Amino acid sequence: MTKEEIKAEEPKVVEEKATEETVPVKRSTLEKMLDRIDRLEFAASKAQLAHFDAKSKQDGTKEASISVYNDKIVTAWKMVEDLVEKINGVWVEKQTLEITYIDDEKERIPAKTFWLQHQKKLVQVLSEKKLVGGQIIWEVETIETGLGEPVKVSLDIVFIN
Repeated sequence: MTKEEIKAEEPKVVEEKATEETVPVKRSTLEKMLDRIDRLEFAASKAQLAHFDAKSKQDGTKEASISVYNDKIVTAWKMVEDLVEKINGVWVEKQTLEITYIDDEKERIPAKTFWLQHQKKLVQVLSEKKLVGGQIIWEVETIETGLGEPVKVSLDIVFIN
């Protein structure tokens, strides 16, 4: 089937309506469209899709992910120990993170433990502040279940997503 035949099969839209309506489409045309969509989604990168979704959202809300460890929201982390040693011919690495939680409690844990056991939870971005020096702070609200009631928190964007 040629492109001209496919175009001839597609129903013509006379006027656009705000309400949804059922439009008759031939099964072959629908299957071709769905196959094309599958191919395009497969070929596209996640970054490109996320960029397109962010630019084309009508309601203007942004969503992001934050880190949760031991059922507490992580607001910051920093590497406090990063040792690499050769012991008996084997390279050994010891990395320790200091994690800061939403209640300003701090905990030191091995970096590998944090990176393997932390979870990502969905949040909605409420506002964005740009500070002198280029630092960007987002005020976010939790929207994903598992964190209790929605919580508002301000985080540096370095610790989001």
